[in-house]
Amino acid sequence: MRSPILTRGGTVQIFEDALRRYIGCEDVVVVTNGTAALHTALLACGVVPGDEVIVPALTFVATAHAVLAAGALPIFVDVEPDTWLMRQPNVGAKTSVVMPVSFGGQPTWDGAKFMRPPMLIEDACHAFGALRKDDRRVGSSWCAVFSFHPVKAFTTLEGGAIAFDDPVLAARARSIRDFGRVDGLAVRFGMNYHMDDVRAALGLSQLKRLPHFLERRRALALEYTRLLKDVPVTLPRWDLARCAWHLFPVLLPHGTDRDILRAGLGAPGVGSSIHYSPIVPLHPLYQSLYGHQPGNFPTAEDIAAREISLPLHPGMEEGDVRTVVEALRVALG
Repeated sequence: MRSPILTRGGTVQIFEDALRRYIGCEDVVVVTNGTAALHTALLACGVVPGDEVIVPALTFVATAHAVLAAGALPIFVDVEPDTWLMRQPNVGAKTSVVMPVSFGGQPTWDGAKFMRPPMLIEDACHAFGALRKDDRRVGSSWCAVFSFHPVKAFTTLEGGAIAFDDPVLAARARSIRDFGRVDGLAVRFGMNYHMDDVRAALGLSQLKRLPHFLERRRALALEYTRLLKDVPVTLPRWDLARCAWHLFPVLLPHGTDRDILRAGLGAPGVGSSIHYSPIVPLHPLYQSLYGHQPGNFPTAEDIAAREISLPLHPGMEEGDVRTVVEALRVALG
């Protein structure tokens, strides 16, 4: 804040270099928020109007909105019942990008299963710091998008980043975040998606604390998993040690009135949230555009109808987890 330059200075580049080293990728481009990162990544990877981009039905609306912003058509795919991650999709002739989502912080399946084209862009906004099965960090192998919103693993208040394994794509993304300019001249369509130096400085500070944040989230997730063994809820099959644990979601038993249960949790002061109901294809916008109907994505719809996310953040202690689990046990009756 004492610097004479608050934006378009050198701190953004320092932050990008620190992220690149942490992730282990070729390059990182930071932008104003996670949705801007998704939009920029799609444009940098060559998505044009009329293309199809495959996305999961169970995600936040930003995933699909970014596809619309690029002029492309989001093709929704159901999720797996055990991991809640996108099923292996059928890639069509018009598919330009497959965009799986690392829901809750669990890395998606191995991108090596895909032949290129299409491109693979991982919506990893929940998964900064997560590890793949080969112990490499998410973002080290192909294009991945991150969010630094305050509820994420670490924050720049608002901010986002794209990890690239291709320097040509990274250079294109830097142009897109600067009105599509190269050497001051507009050569392509772009937006003003620059991150300012103040938020980059905050990100540098937060990045130093990230190992502690992740350690706490994983320890709390382990305690939840242990204590919930005799509670009639279903947990997704995620890797305790590799997941970034942005969320701790559970499925309530069939027939549970979720609204009443959440009110019961709130009485002793336990918050909860829902991720995500309704699923994106059943939002009025996407129903009006593409005619999706209930029953088209049965697994995602079932999860969306029964899911609640329990409190999980680095400021919690194991005793707080016990309090939450006991409140859930009572609320379930």
